[in-house]
Amino acid sequence: MPKAKNPDCEKAKKLFVESEGMLTLKDIAEQLNVSEGTVRSWKNRYKWEQKKSETLQTNDKKDCNVANEYRKKGAKKGNQNAVGHGAPKGNKNNYRHGIYEKILFTFLSEEQQEFFLQNEIDEIEECKNMIKFCDLQIFKFMEKIKELEQKSGGLVVSGVSKSKSKLDGTQRDMASDYTEEKVITNTVAVYELILKYNNEIEKAKK
Repeated sequence: MPKAKNPDCEKAKKLFVESEGMLTLKDIAEQLNVSEGTVRSWKNRYKWEQKKSETLQTNDKKDCNVANEYRKKGAKKGNQNAVGHGAPKGNKNNYRHGIYEKILFTFLSEEQQEFFLQNEIDEIEECKNMIKFCDLQIFKFMEKIKELEQKSGGLVVSGVSKSKSKLDGTQRDMASDYTEEKVITNTVAVYELILKYNNEIEKAKK
């Protein structure tokens, strides 16, 4: 048996369509005492944007009919009564969902949509955090360069690896174990590491 639609869903849809963009999803959520994510999932699932567009088109036709009737009655030449009376602030008549959101919501249940959209992303805050992260990366590489410049010698250890090889001949006869383990120390030139870290700093600045 399909799940019954929440009665607040129709109320939210009515507010959304009739406000013609004046009410945000947050405003509607506050009026109905539900989460913004819930309202957003209803909007996507039941295609409120399409319904709003149909309503706006109907209103536009009515406005055209009124304008035609007005012209028939003979408005004065140069009349500018309609100047400055555009769409209300916040109107999103031309708004369309991104392809990512369309595809994503095709595969999510209503509960999953609500969970995904529970919190809006603050783009300004995200940018600030990204700048901080880049600054920390730059600082980290500068510290490494400083340590390398203080080292004596032109090589530093970059890693240690182990390898095993089979013994043969006399060595194998004298040994109880037929394998030999070798420890290999890998080194890299100091100037190469400094160059590498400088390149990483330049990447972090971009």
